[in-house]
Amino acid sequence: REEGGGDDEKVDNLTIKKASEPAAKQFDLNICQSVDELKSLGADELKRILLSMGLKCGGTIDQRAERLFSLKGLRRDEYPSKVRGKNFIP
Repeated sequence: REEGGGDDEKVDNLTIKKASEPAAKQFDLNICQSVDELKSLGADELKRILLSMGLKCGGTIDQRAERLFSLKGLRRDEYPSKVRGKNFIP
């Protein structure tokens, strides 16, 4: 990981905003090109992103990355019920 300018952090060309705002509003899934790119964020960061979006966050790093990547291009109300957590709000 390398620290970027300001409050942002860059990980393998992905910009992660610091926790000043909810991650769901900050994380742009559309910039991710692969599951491996998401995996490079690490298990804890994937869990934080999934939780902030109201999605299930358990499983291995592979499962978390695949779950998140499967939502690419979908509107929030199109997310399948199998990925929605207890606190999901469409």
